[in-house]
Amino acid sequence: MAGTKVATIMVSKLQTTGQYCSHFVVEIYSDVALTNLVGRSTSTAEKVSGVWHQKTLIQFKGLTYGNVYYLRAGVVAPQSSLTTWSATWDETAGNASIPACGYATFVARQTGSGTSYTVTPSVVPADIDHFEAWWSFDGSAPVTTSKPMMTARLFNSTQFLFFVGYHQTETPTVYLRAVSTSHLYEAWQALGAIESTLLVPTGYVAPVCIQNGNFLASLTIQPPPGWTTGNPTDVPYFSIVNAHSGGGSPGNKAFQIVEDPSAVSVTTLAKFHVTAGEDYKVQGNVYLMLNGIGGHNDARIGLQFFDATGIGTGSIEAIQTLGVGWQFIFAQGAVPAGSAYCIGYMALMANSINNNGAQWTNIAAFRVTSLNEVSKGSVADGSTIDCGSY
Repeated sequence: MAGTKVATIMVSKLQTTGQYCSHFVVEIYSDVALTNLVGRSTSTAEKVSGVWHQKTLIQFKGLTYGNVYYLRAGVVAPQSSLTTWSATWDETAGNASIPACGYATFVARQTGSGTSYTVTPSVVPADIDHFEAWWSFDGSAPVTTSKPMMTARLFNSTQFLFFVGYHQTETPTVYLRAVSTSHLYEAWQALGAIESTLLVPTGYVAPVCIQNGNFLASLTIQPPPGWTTGNPTDVPYFSIVNAHSGGGSPGNKAFQIVEDPSAVSVTTLAKFHVTAGEDYKVQGNVYLMLNGIGGHNDARIGLQFFDATGIGTGSIEAIQTLGVGWQFIFAQGAVPAGSAYCIGYMALMANSINNNGAQWTNIAAFRVTSLNEVSKGSVADGSTIDCGSY
């Protein structure tokens, strides 16, 4: 004998502005005349800012899937138990759909301790309850049963906020999902790379939001997440490795190029808005592999500047020639006249195939605040650096 398919109807987010409320009550009937009572359930109430809110979820289980049921909610007064009923509404058991929101639009504001995200979902279902966030620092993705690290509700009917805390050398991979009032969960959706405004106090060195500068986001994807190359044939020479131990390793993972005798480079996917005349600094740890020939190979990190049409205007570049162990290198200089944006890059200049190569890690770039932005020893009002795509 075939079994009967059943469903559950849940009721949440009841509220009233009435002065008195002992608790909420919900009744469910199988007919519109409200003569055949199927179930009755209650929830305690809590008053917040003058409004009484439902505290516990009300559920009616074992309902026949596809049947229409009729519900009404009541506010029960203390002492007298007088109940004020709402209008009747109907629900079809099992008709709730899984949310599908989309999170392509967001603003991320980075600080020294993490990133604050303001997300505008593409679609907000009428039965939305809340949103959940999950993140990792090793590029891993959540599974269906992964517990959220943060929950958030819409604050203006269209957006929600959450914060991811981390050290500046870490790169978070963030996922979001929506949860309906029926407790149906959307599949985890990956949030894109940061394309946003970075707010930093003036008087401090401000990062240029180089993504995945420590190469922890993925151990297999090449070029690494956040980076790209103009020559796909170079990709076989790329890898993420345990940072070379010679001379002391400055990081957990490193980006490595071991290649044929040519100039090979990778650049940041993001383009960073700049202002001509301001000072920028680029820095990182580099390990150049010796090849026995010497003097003809070097590893570089830098910032390349462009005007609004994409024509190069100049660069600042730090270079490591042959040496033993890891070296911390940096370069600083003014943004050339006519520049509108810049990209970061790593490059290997080589002339031999004898296991030529280099490793990079902890790559970062900064706008250096000028002295006139600091007055009488205190920090002036906040300045803004746009780290979005140009």
